[in-house]
Amino acid sequence: MALGLCFSAVFPVMPAAAAALPYQAEVSSGSTTIVAGQTKPITLKFKNVGTKTWIAGRSATAVYLYGTASIFGNPTWLADDLPAVINESSVKPGAMASATFAVHAPSVPGTYTERFLLSYARDTWIKGSTVTVTFTVVPVGSSGTQVAVAPPATPVVTPVVTAPTAPEPVPSSTDWKAVLTDKGGIEWQVQPSEHIIVNLKFKNTGTQTWTRDTGAYVSLYTFAPKYRTSAFKDYSWKTDSQAGFLVEPSVKPGQTGTIRLELRAPEVPGSYQESFQLAAEGAAWLDGGSVTLPIKVSMPDSYIAKGTTTPGNTTAPAAPPSSASGGTYSTMLMLTSQKTVTLSGNGRLQLTHGYKNEGTATWNSMALQFVGVTPSLGTLSNIHDDSWPSTDEAVHAQATTPPGQIGFVSFTIKAPAKKGSYTVSFKLVADGQDVEGGDVTIPVTVTADGYIDTTPIPVPGPAVTPSGNVLTPAPLTGDVSTLPAEPNIRAGLYKTTDDTMVVRGMMTGMTASQNGSVVCTFAQGQEAKVVFSRTTKIYTLNGNGCAKTSAAWFVFAGTDGISPLEITDYSRPIAWLPGSNDNSFRGTLELRYTPATDSVWVINELPIESYLKGIAETSNVSPLEFQMA
Repeated sequence: MALGLCFSAVFPVMPAAAAALPYQAEVSSGSTTIVAGQTKPITLKFKNVGTKTWIAGRSATAVYLYGTASIFGNPTWLADDLPAVINESSVKPGAMASATFAVHAPSVPGTYTERFLLSYARDTWIKGSTVTVTFTVVPVGSSGTQVAVAPPATPVVTPVVTAPTAPEPVPSSTDWKAVLTDKGGIEWQVQPSEHIIVNLKFKNTGTQTWTRDTGAYVSLYTFAPKYRTSAFKDYSWKTDSQAGFLVEPSVKPGQTGTIRLELRAPEVPGSYQESFQLAAEGAAWLDGGSVTLPIKVSMPDSYIAKGTTTPGNTTAPAAPPSSASGGTYSTMLMLTSQKTVTLSGNGRLQLTHGYKNEGTATWNSMALQFVGVTPSLGTLSNIHDDSWPSTDEAVHAQATTPPGQIGFVSFTIKAPAKKGSYTVSFKLVADGQDVEGGDVTIPVTVTADGYIDTTPIPVPGPAVTPSGNVLTPAPLTGDVSTLPAEPNIRAGLYKTTDDTMVVRGMMTGMTASQNGSVVCTFAQGQEAKVVFSRTTKIYTLNGNGCAKTSAAWFVFAGTDGISPLEITDYSRPIAWLPGSNDNSFRGTLELRYTPATDSVWVINELPIESYLKGIAETSNVSPLEFQMA
């Protein structure tokens, strides 16, 4: 079967001699014909043009859908958005990777497109790996098409990486450089669907003049977004990834340019981290041209339906009477913060559902009633959370939702204790009436057994002597001032992928030091960016008018030495707490190159007691020695 190929550049085309990123790929897009309602395998190919080896695995290198679900999805896929891992166990730089999986055509003939991309860790994407596949779905029995039900023996879609044409002379690493001088704020708080404009200021620290419209023009691209498609894509964007553009016609070396970035907030409330990167079109990514914007999408008060619970009260509040005007009760689930749930045993996760009132009656209250869980394993499949107002309701709230508007309910679900796959069912009730179309099922996957101990744990009282006198501990004696100082612990938080760290003080100001001497100071909320150059082995620090270069690393700390610092270019969401980002640390932070592993690490040093306070709980299924430690 003939295969039409066309090149689709999702990110700017990198010259062959340009400095490669640790995780980067080259791809070409492809097309194929498939009979309506039939299944066939396809193969996607990716060339590793980065500096790191790809390792196969669901939490390593795998092919994901550019979205949450596909009309071409197949039951053999590992998940709705995860068709397959790569076929090779490992792929070194310069080698090819392939991924083969089956697709199932819809019953309606027509031309469809789907996009796929490659990960190198869960929810972390390889730059340049987006592949667009065009499917031509033809009717059964069409002339010239294959109509056999059995799939062909070999894959027929093989997008092959085409060698780029001979590039122009590649600029040196000093030609295209930038320093972020102003990103217009620290955090943006917006309403759902709100349109905002962010003006980013970058100083041209390279040797090439930036242009807006001609040649290797400079623009802003999405960079390793947390979501497969940026949730903030605006109509003004040139493509799905080319987001911001230079305001000035040209910016000479030493001058500062403005990037106008228009964003449109998603409808789902939550906290987001959106990352972007400057690029000179067809020439290079700009060193130092990255920026991450923390954006919080609020839930409108008029739409919020919050469950309230009184400690010790396990009965749901009485439902108000039905709408005075009577009417019908029907709905459609329009928004959900998460379609599927994956947790370890007894893990907790907050969910938000948005229901559109499609009836004629105004809702005065909303409740989400628990229907059941399958399979039922008694206490081992219990999903009731302590925050529920009763065992039968996950949330019960007073909120007015007129016809045509959306009412939101937020509730917490607890995963069953036993490992396995479950289906949890709820139904929506408004004003005490069952709402047509309000039934919802949530697939829940429990990845590991949780701990259940039904034996009550006795709480010992004070020891008493036979005479009934309470024993009290003897007072400390001696000079307690001779106790040794509390030791510090150094923890390697993570290996960077861009040799960069951006940090700020959250509650106090911040200092940057070398060899115990302060070299720069920052007010509360002011960011400092430090970058390590693998070429020169030099650390560069910028921020708040401070610009330092040194062969020695910089150590950042709150002005009081212990107040938390936030790494603003690092995202570590917490699975059971939507919108959270575990990226703040007490003590000191440093970006440091380690020759032994040829890696650049972010290192956190802090007192041992402060470190222990930040350690998360472990499950009962962990090895005994791990739990003891």
